[in-house]
Amino acid sequence: LEEAGTAPGSAANRNEVLSAILVHQRELGLRYALAPGLSWIVGGFETSKPYAGIDEATNVYRLLGTVRHRGLETSLSGRLGGNLSVVVGGVYLSPRLTSEVPDTPPARPVGVAELRGVASLDYAVPGIDGLALDASVEFLGKRPFRSAGGDTSQPYLPSDTVFDFGIRYRLPTRWPATLRAQLLNPFNDYGLAVNSAGTLQYSPPRRVR
Repeated sequence: LEEAGTAPGSAANRNEVLSAILVHQRELGLRYALAPGLSWIVGGFETSKPYAGIDEATNVYRLLGTVRHRGLETSLSGRLGGNLSVVVGGVYLSPRLTSEVPDTPPARPVGVAELRGVASLDYAVPGIDGLALDASVEFLGKRPFRSAGGDTSQPYLPSDTVFDFGIRYRLPTRWPATLRAQLLNPFNDYGLAVNSAGTLQYSPPRRVR
């Protein structure tokens, strides 16, 4: 069982909570230890479930059909050296949305990218106990922001790549405490994100936390 979501504020039935849905999932994976503390994982999966979205004829957020996600995922995680740790992963997804309306061509579910990748590095600075630097990058492929029209005529948001950099220092105190600073989206990548209800929002700009 899985939550089907809540109608967004732009829908005619805003804030309505949909009933839970039944999801079917099949998955087969392999994990291989490349070295002590370093693992590689690869797997294939398929899920199918009812699809919730905005009915463009009535502006009501409801179940519109069935969505199937089929894809491959892989990741490499662990320690590459004495001071360097890494997490790298990616997903290739073949999503398919079948409408409840007869003779409607299959489309792509809103907000779901075909390709997605992430990478994160963590480096413990030698000679300074407790000090570490980190960096991460996330790639998100193009994804549709409307479900109507079928796969050939759906409008898409472009692909997006965002970097983050950080530093942390574990304080030499008797209780556990850590100082943490991050520079998020340092190249000020500008783009839009979309949720399953088709609501667009700006990606956060460059900021320090």
